[in-house]
Order: sequence, then C-alpha cells, then structure tokens
Amino acid sequence: MDFKWWILIGAAIVAVGGSLFFLMPEERSFETRVEEKVERDVEDKMMEKVMPMNRFTLSDIPDDFDEDDILDFEVLDESFKVKFRTVEIQDMEDMLKVMISAGEKRTGGYSIDIDNVFLYEGNIIVSAFLNTPKGPTTQAFTYPSKVIAIDKSQIESGEWTLIVVLDDSQKTEEVHMRTIMID
Repeated sequence: MDFKWWILIGAAIVAVGGSLFFLMPEERSFETRVEEKVERDVEDKMMEKVMPMNRFTLSDIPDDFDEDDILDFEVLDESFKVKFRTVEIQDMEDMLKVMISAGEKRTGGYSIDIDNVFLYEGNIIVSAFLNTPKGPTTQAFTYPSKVIAIDKSQIESGEWTLIVVLDDSQKTEEVHMRTIMID
C-alpha cells in the first residue's frame, strides 16, 4: 500500500475516535455527584413543605372582599439566584421584603409579575404570575425572581400568615406560607 493510503486511514481512525470521544458522557467526580444529589434532596424537601399547603387557592377568596384590604407595594430593582422555587422574607423595621423565586429554568423568557397584595382573614396574600417564554429564547440557565417591599404601616400589629400564590400559564398554583409577626 502506498504511504498516502496509510495517512488517509490513520486520519479516518483519528476522526472517528475523536468524534466518539465527544459523544461519550461527561465523567463527573464523586464530589459533583454528591452536590447534585444534595441539591435534588433540598429541592424535594422544599416541595414537601410546599405541596401539603396547596389546599389554599385564590379561588377560595370571594370576589367581593373589601377594597381597603388591598395593600400598596413596591417592586424593588433586585434579583437573586436560587435553583429551586422558594419564598424568602426579610422583616425590616418599616417594611416586609418578600423575595419570590421560580427556580432555575433552562432558557430565558421567564419572568414573574405581581398581580396584587391584599389582606384576607388574617392572611397577607401575594398573588404572583410566572410568565413563560413565547417564541425564540436564549439557551441559558435563568433564575426568574421578583422582590417586593410592603409598607408595614398598612398592616395591623399581630401574627399574620404570609401566603404567596405563584400561578403560571398552565393554570397551576403553587402556594408558599410563612407565619410572621407585625409589631
């Protein structure tokens, strides 16, 4: 055989071997696998806390509740990065800061809108909507979140349950509840 044929055969073997190398699954370290399992366990535990409380829905609230019970709120220019759906509350001196996360999403185009905040039967209810992508989106992990501030002077002193209802385009509601004290 001619020397050129040997070079051609060698190049073909290298090309096939190289392409198979890139198609092989990524080898992950033991530490990486443990971190991923811990993240999944944390997310599962968070969902266990959330799911039993899903008995409450916005449809439980009558349409004729008092207009005075609607609270003013301010959307803050803040965001935070959390891999799982969660609600965090910071009780500050004159306001409640409510941070809502829809968790990690695989593409862009997600956002959270706050419909309203109101008082109802000892509850402070935050009604939020998760907007889903429409049309082409960026192919990158995103973390849709929204931070709002509620002026505490609008709320009587006492123990309240803060309920955040996160609704999405598939008409599913996810409920997060926390008990807070207003001084």
